[in-house]
Amino acid sequence: MHPGPHKPFLLALALKLEQVGRIGTTMDAYASSCMPSTLLLFQMCSKKRCVFFEIRIVGSTLVEGAMINYTSEGMQIAQDTLVAMTQRNLVLTARMGSDLLRIAAGEKTGGYTTANYLWDLMQSRRLTPNVDVYFKGLKEREIPEDDPRLIYVSCCVRDKFISRFR
Repeated sequence: MHPGPHKPFLLALALKLEQVGRIGTTMDAYASSCMPSTLLLFQMCSKKRCVFFEIRIVGSTLVEGAMINYTSEGMQIAQDTLVAMTQRNLVLTARMGSDLLRIAAGEKTGGYTTANYLWDLMQSRRLTPNVDVYFKGLKEREIPEDDPRLIYVSCCVRDKFISRFR
């Protein structure tokens, strides 16, 4: 790892996440207090030449934390961060993308735009996310039957179901 000025923050973030998991508290309280500094760190790293791996982790951590409680502001921060990462060509791994899509697909009240953006982003990179969670989220919305995403995801789910019985 590059010993940049952001390394202590990443180490502190990792330590705090470990502590939160150990004592069994929810992430909500921690994420809400950490969000401004994580957003600031991501913006700082975006303007400077930070190590690729570290900024990708900061960005995905920011996206994940922003989606907690599915507030409109948080979902907008998540989407803006994903757009900024895409513009910098910071590619999410299949695992990172699937994990973020799983969280985004849980949004019940918004427009599902973050989940759709993640789905489209992963499809453009030929990465296969978890289709079951995304499909469930799509089916809970009023979407026309001829929607291209719904058709494709429905076929994927059907094929996955059929392959279980072969």
